[in-house]
Amino acid sequence: MRHELDLSSRIRAANRLRCALIVQSSSEERGLRLVARRFHLPMPRIVYRDLPERTSDAAV
Repeated sequence: MRHELDLSSRIRAANRLRCALIVQSSSEERGLRLVARRFHLPMPRIVYRDLPERTSDAAV
């Protein structure tokens, strides 16, 4: 339940600020959509964050 409240507060903040939610995976997007439906919140726009590929140079 605590996790759902954290997600709902993210959705409420994005709606209040009229900005998009940044997600890293489709499962995170699915979870946000489920919480929005459960709490009857309008779903803000979703933007996927492109994470850089891991290389041996990045692990310094």
